[in-house]
Amino acid sequence: YYLWYSHANLNFVLILMFLLGYLWHTKAKFKKEDLLYLGIILIPQFWYVYQGPFHLYEQVKTLVFNIRKTTEESLYKDFPNIYMSVSELQKVSFKEAILSCIFNFYLGILGLLGAFLFFILNLRRMLYILPFFGIGLLVFFSGARFAMYLAPFLGIGLGYLFDLLSSNLLPAFGLFVEKEKRTIVTFIIGVIFIIFLGFIQKPAIGYTSYPKIDSFLVKDMIYLKKHTPENSAIWTWWDYGFAFQLYARRATYHDGASQRTPKTYFVARTFSTKNPQEAWNIISFITNYGLAGVSHFLKSGISAKELLKKIKQGKLVKEIKTPVYWVFTKDLIPKFTWINYFGTYNFDTKKGIFESILVPQTCYKITDQVYNCLIFNTKAQIDLNNGIITFPQGTQPIKVIYYKTSYGLKEKKFFDKGYVIELIKTKTGLTGIFLLESDLADTMFNQMYILRKYDPRYFELVYDDFPIMVVYKVKKLPGR
Repeated sequence: YYLWYSHANLNFVLILMFLLGYLWHTKAKFKKEDLLYLGIILIPQFWYVYQGPFHLYEQVKTLVFNIRKTTEESLYKDFPNIYMSVSELQKVSFKEAILSCIFNFYLGILGLLGAFLFFILNLRRMLYILPFFGIGLLVFFSGARFAMYLAPFLGIGLGYLFDLLSSNLLPAFGLFVEKEKRTIVTFIIGVIFIIFLGFIQKPAIGYTSYPKIDSFLVKDMIYLKKHTPENSAIWTWWDYGFAFQLYARRATYHDGASQRTPKTYFVARTFSTKNPQEAWNIISFITNYGLAGVSHFLKSGISAKELLKKIKQGKLVKEIKTPVYWVFTKDLIPKFTWINYFGTYNFDTKKGIFESILVPQTCYKITDQVYNCLIFNTKAQIDLNNGIITFPQGTQPIKVIYYKTSYGLKEKKFFDKGYVIELIKTKTGLTGIFLLESDLADTMFNQMYILRKYDPRYFELVYDDFPIMVVYKVKKLPGR
């Protein structure tokens, strides 16, 4: 918690609540040694105490009231906002907020009521942890990310209600007045209640968490460290930006600290464009001008739309002197829906195109040319011989099928319109099946990453460990 969310405003609030609780307990009757104790608490935290109120104001303004009017946001207002794609930042309904904390809505309501009772009846003793409960309540006003703060308090609330009922309800009805009997009955009921909660929370108990960055990806990152110049820069999507900096020891254009800038749009544009020259022009522009250059053009009165047009036309192209490597990783397949949305963002309509690259959940080979797969959570049969996908509600045509092996790339055309099917055989002998809308087939992401087709005038394939990682070196100048 401290390392990931070490914000001055949170530290300030905790210190403030501690002092309020301290004054409440001592009733402002200071002793000499109290000054020493307070000094031990306040002096190491002086910066947080000093900066805290300002940061608290800023975060309440943005997280609670969604007021975002900084100079930077005004300057970049024409570009799409990355917050649209971050699931944990999306505002959810009241019911969804409860269900993100506990798997039973009605138990969640009881837990929330119990939590309020817990603090109302024990405010003086529990004043210090009250801010955490307040942060948890932001899930109803701001974003889904605050569910992780609220969830423990729903559990506390349920436990507190159980304690109130066992301590007060049984004696009120004249049942088990003797303390020993009431203790035994409370224990038995408590065990039954815990078993019941365990059954309700079975999906959470059975959940297995896996590393977001596995050893295979780390191995490939270390490969980049060993086989690229030290002054190299990596062009890829932002999620693994910091990881590349850590394991590959290489600079990145896009990471968790820069994803709120126009870099998000330009990086996404290179993935979703169908023109390799445009992709190269964008990389050249960002490499030579950077974010400062983007800001300069915007401040001079050039709109985002006009800036993209100049880049596409090659008016802002320069030689790329820094060694640049365009990296594709396996996590980008499910993320490509949003990447494509940003990359196809229309500055006039303020919208992009949502289209996905589908990887069927399960596929069984019936014959060499027929597969039974689960697509859209629906059973479907893919007939590679006749170019037909059969769903329960009807059939869909296949436009083209691509076969990618270590021996090369083959294609088989069927209809003018329809899905694109790609069968990719990896070095380990496994065959992956990808299902695409035809519009996505010609994107740089699909062509360069999945099919390994690229324009050698602009890019050079230097590392192929599909699907873990595929790496291209960006040419300094077209053809060179």
